[in-house]
Amino acid sequence: MRRTQPTAAEGNRSPPANFSYRKNFRWKRILPQLEFELWIAAAPVRHVARGNPFVPRRQILQLTSLRGLAAVWVLAHNDMELRAATGVDAVTQLLARGYLAVDFFFVLSGFVIARVYAERLDSISLRGYLDFLGKRIARIVPLLWFLLACRVGMEVVRLIRHPATAGPPPFTGHYSWQSLMASLSMTQGWGGFSEPTWIFPAWSVSCEWAAYLLAPLTLVWLLARRRTRLGGGMVGAICLFVVTVGSLALAGGRLEVPLRFGLLRCLPEFCLGVLAWRLFASWEASLTDRAGRWLDMAAAALAALLLGSAHFGLTDLMTPPTVVLLLPVLSLARGPFTRALSWRGLVYLGEISFAVYLCQMLVMSLWRMADPWGLSQAHGIGAEFAFALRLVLCLATAAALYHGIEKPARAFCRTWLSRWRGEDKLPARAVIVFQPELDPLRPDRQAA
Repeated sequence: MRRTQPTAAEGNRSPPANFSYRKNFRWKRILPQLEFELWIAAAPVRHVARGNPFVPRRQILQLTSLRGLAAVWVLAHNDMELRAATGVDAVTQLLARGYLAVDFFFVLSGFVIARVYAERLDSISLRGYLDFLGKRIARIVPLLWFLLACRVGMEVVRLIRHPATAGPPPFTGHYSWQSLMASLSMTQGWGGFSEPTWIFPAWSVSCEWAAYLLAPLTLVWLLARRRTRLGGGMVGAICLFVVTVGSLALAGGRLEVPLRFGLLRCLPEFCLGVLAWRLFASWEASLTDRAGRWLDMAAAALAALLLGSAHFGLTDLMTPPTVVLLLPVLSLARGPFTRALSWRGLVYLGEISFAVYLCQMLVMSLWRMADPWGLSQAHGIGAEFAFALRLVLCLATAAALYHGIEKPARAFCRTWLSRWRGEDKLPARAVIVFQPELDPLRPDRQAA
């Protein structure tokens, strides 16, 4: 097919107001009179997406799957009934070190934000910054506020039944009014509280929100063109040094630092994720099929190193640099390990991972309140069966929240943002230049 570049007059010409593409496009008749500018057929995705806000970057399925597995890891870590009843911590430290999945989330967040927004650094403006924050709010706030509303409802029930219910009075301690305001504004992890509040896992969302607020400055600083590889390596070494000193001083070498110092854990690891994207961008241009197969084996080895260090209870300080290498290697790998992680079931688990991460403690609280068949006190096989039921219940709840709350609310917010920007809401994958004067269906518009 002949490929031509439309002139300015042709590009700005639009069909009549009452023209319907759906009704009037008869492809067999119109195809010879159309000019196509194919954006995707031959060009790599990185060239297509560069500078074009309408063409999204391709999703890296294996990273999406890892995000889902990390959310399940956190869930198993927080299930104290399972760990106490089975004594699994005496056999392996894998569940006890489940908090390391949060560090994986922090690094992954920096990697993804850099991958999506790095090409737009040349056009940073206040409007673009607000648009970025709007998209982040659309991603995390609707589901978070819905779960907060559910938790407030549970406290109201306790208030009505008090003092018949055991435990501290309603709306005190973890569930005070002050912590509720901080949870609504996503600032509870910024140093004002020493214990988790309301939605317990949301403290990390609060820290990531701080990273999002600083993201434009972080990207400009870390991805500046004048910054050499040596400079990037020095920044990475500084971030690792901050994480190391903080963990040694505050938690005896563990990355599970007190909640009051959550930003000290999140911000350096977010920067490490941005630097991991720099590695990805520098390796991507020279990638070959043979190198992709070698990277697949390297990714499997790095994943085994990450799980092995958690299993044997080795130092937590191995986790950040391992994840920094794992993300770009796995993103570029091509082989059996990558294909296994690209399985549709695991990818779907990654898509609902945010809901899994946030709703797990709420589901466990409801489980303890209901305590079906007295399984909360079970031991051995009974405890493992109870954990399987809690896992299935949590995944089913997360899927319902994803399809019922998170996804529709995100689509609504992004539609509103598109209208606020005044942009066309049709993200066409191919640009069709219609020439009304050559339309065989409209004789009055035939060329003279």
